[in-house]
Amino acid sequence: MGLLNMLKGKERKETLEDLYNQILENNSSKFSTLLFNLYEDEDCYTVEAVFDDDAFIIGREKPYFIANNDINYTIILESFKTRLEKFYLENHNKLNNLKEISYGFVDGDLYYIKKHKKKRNDIKVTMEELEALNDQKLLAWITVYTDGEKRKENGINSFSRELTTEERNEYIKFLYENFKIKDK
Repeated sequence: MGLLNMLKGKERKETLEDLYNQILENNSSKFSTLLFNLYEDEDCYTVEAVFDDDAFIIGREKPYFIANNDINYTIILESFKTRLEKFYLENHNKLNNLKEISYGFVDGDLYYIKKHKKKRNDIKVTMEELEALNDQKLLAWITVYTDGEKRKENGINSFSRELTTEERNEYIKFLYENFKIKDK
């Protein structure tokens, strides 16, 4: 049997095309990520599809066939990428709710067909992260990540110095409530 037929999974019942059809049938606006986990099984390579970190899984119990495992995994990755890109291009309007589409062997690197780019203002910090900062870093972060006018309005003095416990708590709260990545 030729490489092309093996990659198409002709000798198996559950093919990659079957998986793609299941994805289109089960995709929902509530999902934002789709991950293809590739496996090197005893006699073949298989794949499952995972929406939103295991919120919905297709093929976990019966993974979909990719190819016999007498093919080097790098060829499998490249072939899978090509077929996944084709699937995405043909169906992008049905998959536009997905911010990320990725694939990779479960014990290896992750590759992206579509990757969500965080906007700078989407970055958030937690109170725990701010409480862990020493006084100098806290004051520096206030200078960098808050608006100068708001600092003045709130009487925040961000010059480097040692803070009292009361000041420190007030400054942490101020930074938490006013944290903003400034656009370049």
